[in-house]
Amino acid sequence: MGGFRLVRELGSGGFGTVHLGQDAVGRRAAVKLLHPHLAKDAQVRRYFSQELVNARKVQGFCLAQIVDADAEADRPWIATEYIEGPTLSQAVRQDGPRTGGDLQRLAVQTITALSAIHAAGVVHRDLKPANILLGPDGPRVIDFGIARALDAAETSTATRIGTLGYMAPEQIEGTTLGSAADLFAWGAVMIHAATGSEAFPGPTQASRINRVLNHPPQTGDLADPLLGIVLACMAKDPDQRPTARQILDMLLTGRTTPPRLETPATLSEDDEDPRLRHAAEGGNTRAMNNLGILLQEQGEKDEAEDWYRRAAEGGNTRAMNNLGILLQGQGEKDEAEDWFRRAAEDGHPRAMNNLGYLLKGQGEKDEAEQWYRQAIAEDGNYTRAMNNLGNLLKERGETREAEAWYRRAAGAKA
Repeated sequence: MGGFRLVRELGSGGFGTVHLGQDAVGRRAAVKLLHPHLAKDAQVRRYFSQELVNARKVQGFCLAQIVDADAEADRPWIATEYIEGPTLSQAVRQDGPRTGGDLQRLAVQTITALSAIHAAGVVHRDLKPANILLGPDGPRVIDFGIARALDAAETSTATRIGTLGYMAPEQIEGTTLGSAADLFAWGAVMIHAATGSEAFPGPTQASRINRVLNHPPQTGDLADPLLGIVLACMAKDPDQRPTARQILDMLLTGRTTPPRLETPATLSEDDEDPRLRHAAEGGNTRAMNNLGILLQEQGEKDEAEDWYRRAAEGGNTRAMNNLGILLQGQGEKDEAEDWFRRAAEDGHPRAMNNLGYLLKGQGEKDEAEQWYRQAIAEDGNYTRAMNNLGNLLKERGETREAEAWYRRAAGAKA
């Protein structure tokens, strides 16, 4: 790959697989290869190429710099500096929340990275603790410059851009994103770093979506001045959020916190957000799917089914999978299988797993095994498919391979 020999796989995610690469002079890089199903999508490739041009313009010592890339390869790839160190999420889990000077330095250096990214006309779109590496010389923000390409694929693939809990309201609603969405995510990252908890916790996906859309973040014992800055960044209206440069200036100069913004009246936990319904009625399939999730959680299954169906017919594979789950729960297994199959054939790993589970229950174990394996191939950290494959193999008496999958699933959860 551009002179880099792939030494070993480091992980996988929505974009593809990540490998440790090394060139002829010993320079190391993190080499990310696009998933094969994404590489076949012309729109994804076009956006990847466009974003790569902008991403190369990003300059900053708080970033993992791009060292090489090829948007025209059979499997487009991008190589960035290899940063030795844990992610912020790993460090918080192992060592506990950041405090004092450590937290202040983290805030300054990550907002410096966002300032550089935004100055180049790039929006990160997926800032989260797992995308911040704590290197020997300080925090580095990674995976900027590829999210827009993945976002273009969302309705036709399993790719999900953004991580619930760090996604801004406008990102959940499926409206146009600007740099303000990254500031919302930065605020949630700071809360996690300072408290070890999520800003919008909840027992279900629907409750977490509701909290992001309608309720203030849970900030724990985070104190001023950082508290006031974080709350300003997490305003529901993107126009009310400060810019990255403004936040950096406040952190460096020790200015007083920004004036408290008037917060909108919150809805009850049982109400869906009217903006989400408006976006869904406007034809946005992502909003349709999220509205269906909220309605299903509230017990409004008939209306949820209607929104899932409209989104699925519009090509949203996540809605296809959710519709399949709802129909399967209602005993409509034939139609559920059809929707799972459509989503699976479009590359959705959870639909592959659900299709496998349904087929296994119908005695079609060979095809079920194929879909479990395909789900794992698409998402190398998908533990549920690993466990289901292990169960199927165990029933056949193939205990050695079953044990290997159980161990791999347990390792992925650790």
